[in-house]
Amino acid sequence: MPFYLWTRECVASLIEREYGVTVSSTTAGRYLKAWGMSAQKPVRRAYERNDAAIARWLNEDYPRFMKEAKEEKATIHWGDEMGLRSDHVSGKSFAPMGQTPVVRATGKRFGCNMISAITNRGALAFMVFEGKFNNAVFIDFLKRMLMVWLGRISKRGDPYVRTLLVHGARAVLSHLRRKNQPGWSLRLAQRRPANVVAVAMANKMARTVWALLAHDRAYDRDYVSVKPA
Repeated sequence: MPFYLWTRECVASLIEREYGVTVSSTTAGRYLKAWGMSAQKPVRRAYERNDAAIARWLNEDYPRFMKEAKEEKATIHWGDEMGLRSDHVSGKSFAPMGQTPVVRATGKRFGCNMISAITNRGALAFMVFEGKFNNAVFIDFLKRMLMVWLGRISKRGDPYVRTLLVHGARAVLSHLRRKNQPGWSLRLAQRRPANVVAVAMANKMARTVWALLAHDRAYDRDYVSVKPA
């Protein structure tokens, strides 16, 4: 039939074609209501959608990924990319009947793109960019996510990453003591407890990693930061 949405008129046309009975759109609407149906805005689905593959992924693959993430104390992020336009208005607003609400916006039309990632607990990260979504944009987004998560190690507390850094710092401190290599950590250990020194070293490693990612640099053990004049 020449339509793709089931309206009351379409149902009446189908009844007439199949049974030779002519009914009004009002009658068709009453039948639809009696059958437990209501008018709804359909959800768009792509022709390429494979429902069997999606069900298999939800029932088999995803539980396996969740188990691996739990064992490794990792976080799963769900990513998406979308386009935005300045003249797009979403949602509904209450207004007096017969008076359509007006949204004030710029008359200039422009667009941009956004990539986002959200966890099962609702932690959201996003980045707005111009141009096409490609590998360089995706890598830049991942770098920014790493900077955000590394920045939370000492402030908000990521137990797993903090534990790895502290354990690594203890191993380095033990190595320096065996080799009797001079440095700020051994000088600090002479007047502060070992755990305090290990935490200080872990925080310095976290700041170093953050700086390397923020400035897109490789690690250089001889690098000396210079404060701007």
